[in-house]
Amino acid sequence: MSTIKELQEALPFFVNLPPVPKVILSAVLLGLTAFILALIWTPPPPPPDTAVTEILNKCYRRALFTRMHAQQSLPAMYASIDQCREAVQIGIPSIRSKERRAIAIELLATLEAIGRYSTKPITDGDAAKINDLKRAALGYFRKLAESMGTEYVLPEPGKLGETSYFTVDEAEKPPSPQELTRATDLP
Repeated sequence: MSTIKELQEALPFFVNLPPVPKVILSAVLLGLTAFILALIWTPPPPPPDTAVTEILNKCYRRALFTRMHAQQSLPAMYASIDQCREAVQIGIPSIRSKERRAIAIELLATLEAIGRYSTKPITDGDAAKINDLKRAALGYFRKLAESMGTEYVLPEPGKLGETSYFTVDEAEKPPSPQELTRATDLP
């Protein structure tokens, strides 16, 4: 009780205020206190998921739709996809978000499924299955990019295996900011 009396004596202006301003002042002080407590107790936002960014940069052009796939050889395609698979496999343990990690694991499984075709001759049916797997992988790339607040440029619908997208040198470069803000739909 003596503490309240001491505060009243230290702040006589507030003691003599009419009831309505006291209520308003009390509400402001309570709001300010709640805000400060929220700042103190709310954890900071997590740092950006650099592992996902690294995966997208390393796999962006190389992995699934480069000219080297269509114009060089199947071994070049498998080597390209394997480089991306390695980047995904290395990056998964560092991905902070459970959702992104799950997407990356599905992507890794898809890339490994494509790689299984590298040990045998490819039939027409196999080529269609590989393209289906590539489309699935592109979908996982898109989900990863969207989870990071960007978009992943994808081949035009129906053009996954037909069109030349990038040269080998272009495939080695990371995506530009403009490329990460445009996207087309998968077939």
